[in-house]
Amino acid sequence: MATCKSCSIELPQNARFCPQCGCNNAVSSLRISRRGVSVVVGAALLLWLGAWSMSSFLAGVPPTGQMEEDSSAEAPESAEIVTLRDAAKAAPDDVGSWRALATALILDLQHAQDPSQKEIFDLIEALAQILRLNPQDKDALLNMAEVSFGQQVFDKAADYYKRYLDLAPTDSPARARYASTLTYLGKFKEAQGELESILAKDPENFPALSYLAVTLAKMGEKDKALSVGEHAVRIAPEGEARAGMIEFLGKVRGGEVSAAPTGRADRGEAPPPVSSGATFVEQLQNRMRQVRIAGPKLVRVEDAGNGEYKAFFKEFPMQQMPPFAKQKFLSEIGQFLQEDKSGAAKKILLVDVDTAEVMEQVARP
Repeated sequence: MATCKSCSIELPQNARFCPQCGCNNAVSSLRISRRGVSVVVGAALLLWLGAWSMSSFLAGVPPTGQMEEDSSAEAPESAEIVTLRDAAKAAPDDVGSWRALATALILDLQHAQDPSQKEIFDLIEALAQILRLNPQDKDALLNMAEVSFGQQVFDKAADYYKRYLDLAPTDSPARARYASTLTYLGKFKEAQGELESILAKDPENFPALSYLAVTLAKMGEKDKALSVGEHAVRIAPEGEARAGMIEFLGKVRGGEVSAAPTGRADRGEAPPPVSSGATFVEQLQNRMRQVRIAGPKLVRVEDAGNGEYKAFFKEFPMQQMPPFAKQKFLSEIGQFLQEDKSGAAKKILLVDVDTAEVMEQVARP
């Protein structure tokens, strides 16, 4: 009989998971492979270089904007995942059960051509449970960072990357992605410092050079961005990565990449049709109407004075949204606040129009 690589007990024939410790005997660990990460969350460099606007370079293939899964088009779950989920929920304090479920979900997502939002949210839940039981589980922290990045919840991604790097400070690829996340959050100096720390030890690190070129461009340092980017092109592997970097540099030379806070329009998504001179209320209202789930529920936006704005929704049960989906929605609003160059907008309140109850609020960082 086969023996578990982790706890050494005998396994049933053809077993994929150890019933004792949850070890996946098809792969060596819970961690998503570097190749798998690109499939699951679109975070590989080739995908970053594949969509052409400034921040789609950072964020990869943008998600569709849905804040909850569309179950109508999803394939039925495998019996294995159903069994593993039931086992994990029956023993919520057994970390091995949650690891087994997370690993099975990762394997499914790696092989899925169009990963379902439901499986992504299920993976997030499983990873959260692992971290509840062991806050220093390095694989779970890194996977949560990658999934958060792919879902474009960048503040969460930065937090998980930081926690992971505190435990694995020599992981340069993860540090480079952490830096790109900081750039997306507008923390350019911090991002620059992280990338330069990588390049001090490895001057030919192509991802770090590429992200540094992007960061410098966003800081308005065009000449430095071009110099670093040209170096990246010289050492880039042949194929999409090199071609993408060349195209990016062309956009910098042409002035298409500006020094400005990153936001939804930078990610390659169609900007809302706001007329020049539109008020902040009109811009906010227009932006929110672009969101598939929330948009139809929006009634109006009001200026409440002192930098505070109220967005009124009807029959929009925010507390029933999946936690990660809600976080993503609130993160989008936070990004919009950062885009207000006047700095006048301080806070946005999401209000139920019938009860006047404040469901959530987002403040400028």
